Amino acid sequence: MSSPDDDFAKYRQLLIDVTSVTFDKGAAYTNLVMAGGYAGAFALWTLAQSNLTATASAWTGLFLLLSLTSFVSFEIYKIVFHTRNTLGLAAHLKTGKPIPEQLADVQAYNSAVTEKNVLVFMRVWVVVLAFSVGTALIAIMILVWNFVAVLCASL
Repeated sequence: MSSPDDDFAKYRQLLIDVTSVTFDKGAAYTNLVMAGGYAGAFALWTLAQSNLTATASAWTGLFLLLSLTSFVSFEIYKIVFHTRNTLGLAAHLKTGKPIPEQLADVQAYNSAVTEKNVLVFMRVWVVVLAFSVGTALIAIMILVWNFVAVLCASL
């Protein structure tokens, strides 16, 4: 028979696991959408170059560059984060302890890392996502504004 503390710990771990899996799937989808968005934005910028003023082109490029830089920087942060966690897990597997003890150590390490870092990681992701999307939208709005201005001038 399990105690209420054991039940709470299991429930808490389940919530952490579900949140982590959901976040990973959402992040993968977001990366795909962002990559397509960047490809489209840079393609539009390239197509519009001849109709843009130097100032509009520079602002568009600056906002796209800020957006892309923040997104890529976060992806690098994520690589470092996951690499550190993987190296920590590998260290627990190289101890030479019996397999059941190694697995218990790995599970304890993974739980500690997940509990400690998942909230910070998700908060950083939300800030970077908002900044990346916001600056990309500003760049797109500059392009749209210039397209509209060119169309209105040709009427």
